[in-house]
Amino acid sequence: MAGNQHWGHATSKDLYHWENQQIAIYPGAEGEGIFTGSAVIDVNNTSGFFPNQNNGVVAIYTLNTAAEEVQDIAYSRDGGYTFTKYANNPVISINSAQFRDPKVLTTLQNHSKNLTDYSGNMECSNPKMGHGRLLRPRIRYWHLHLP
Repeated sequence: MAGNQHWGHATSKDLYHWENQQIAIYPGAEGEGIFTGSAVIDVNNTSGFFPNQNNGVVAIYTLNTAAEEVQDIAYSRDGGYTFTKYANNPVISINSAQFRDPKVLTTLQNHSKNLTDYSGNMECSNPKMGHGRLLRPRIRYWHLHLP
């Protein structure tokens, strides 16, 4: 593994000039790495992490160790500047050292094209299984569905 793998954070007002912020998500222990993933704004609090707000951020990412790669989530109540790791991580484990790159997809629920709910689709890559799709009734809970 290549050193201290974590999620960095940068902000921009024009998508041309960038300002580095504090590290967003750190590894929790020696030998862990925070690999790729994605983040969504949980407008309807489908996660249950944001009872009094409509702009909470949920990050879904690969936690890499020497033994396994799993999918973890963390949530932010301040627009993505600081994150709290979900206490019941990992949310997905398939006992594989090659299971990474979660991408959460959203659906458009109404004609005004507001992103209002997560469709329950997350895609992850695994060289042996190919490209799998994970289904969820709520953003904290996932079930593997292979094509």
